Amino acid sequence: TSQSPETSLTQKAGLQTNLRIEAFEEVPLNQAPDFAIEHGAVLLREFFAPNEVDALRQLVERTLTELDVNSTWGANPFESQAWLHLQRSILPSAELSALPNHRRVTNLFESIFGQSVMVERGDVCRVVCPNEPPTRPHQDHWYVGGSTQVWTLWFALSDCPLQAGPLAVILDGQNKQLHEHLGEGVGSQGCMVANDVTWTASDMRQGDAIAFHCMTVHRALLNRTQGAPRLSVDCRYQPEDEPVHTRRIDGSNARESSS
Repeated sequence: TSQSPETSLTQKAGLQTNLRIEAFEEVPLNQAPDFAIEHGAVLLREFFAPNEVDALRQLVERTLTELDVNSTWGANPFESQAWLHLQRSILPSAELSALPNHRRVTNLFESIFGQSVMVERGDVCRVVCPNEPPTRPHQDHWYVGGSTQVWTLWFALSDCPLQAGPLAVILDGQNKQLHEHLGEGVGSQGCMVANDVTWTASDMRQGDAIAFHCMTVHRALLNRTQGAPRLSVDCRYQPEDEPVHTRRIDGSNARESSS
């Protein structure tokens, strides 16, 4: 019997049966801004050339080798000295800055915002080892606060099939409310979602990216490979004329209550 795309993708990823996954709709780049605004996220195939990403991948891998990440990462990477060292090594690097400042990126967000773009609104290099605890569903606005027009560009540094744990989102561009987030520990809060909700995720190739709004609920899928960690980067953007602060839309402060 034939399988639905959602069922086959779920089985392909080796995920729990109650996690319903469907593939991203693929749209031409000139339609990406309108699609992103309508749905809250968009898949960008071949957004970067693989060689543009590869220099950054090599730098991250060299840094992880120096850190011996498998023995020093610990249960909560956000509180690890190795994690902090990784960010301090990668975020100021020329290898990273070449990507979020790429004209292709700023053109995309200028089209979404209708104005000039502020870059480096909060970038993060992420490393997800096989079978690490899953990322809880969450919204970036909970963690960064500020403008409700912050968008994130997520991209893996090498090919990232579903089994390696790419980003998954709930496409609901019309829902811009902030959900309640619960949990303790730095970077460990998450929001509740319905058991039957449909997540959208696709196999990612080096150079692919996903852009999503700060109110879009998302998570990283489990890295169920037996190989290397999944390496990815989050780069954030907002309209240039909006102030930078950490107050959330509900009046609370992201800096005080997300730790």
